Amino acid sequence: MTGKMFSSWSTAAIVLAFWAGCATDGTQTRTPAEKPTQKPAPAAETSPEETRKVSEKYGLTGYAVYEVDDRLWVFEAGSEGLVQFVADGEFAKSISLIGEGPDGRTIRSVDKATATAYIAAWKAR
Repeated sequence: MTGKMFSSWSTAAIVLAFWAGCATDGTQTRTPAEKPTQKPAPAAETSPEETRKVSEKYGLTGYAVYEVDDRLWVFEAGSEGLVQFVADGEFAKSISLIGEGPDGRTIRSVDKATATAYIAAWKAR
């Protein structure tokens, strides 16, 4: 009888310890599954034309240069890449030359040849 009683008490102690461990002291703010109660501020509505502005300051003959998010998108005038950029504003692939453009700006383009040619033309102006 003592063995059965010991087994019952030890099982009860384990169950109580488990339940006690599950209790919270009120310091937990939320579980990962809960969503935060504060909603982020809505983004300002801007059209694609407003976010892609032709750069007058960094423009060069033979190139179309757009300022987007403090980066310069560079295209050869009349190129297919320029047409796609004006229509969509996106590319599946592009290159970035970080800090290599005028005034330390990042240059983005559809290919490295266009970007490096623009940088060379900018320096030679």
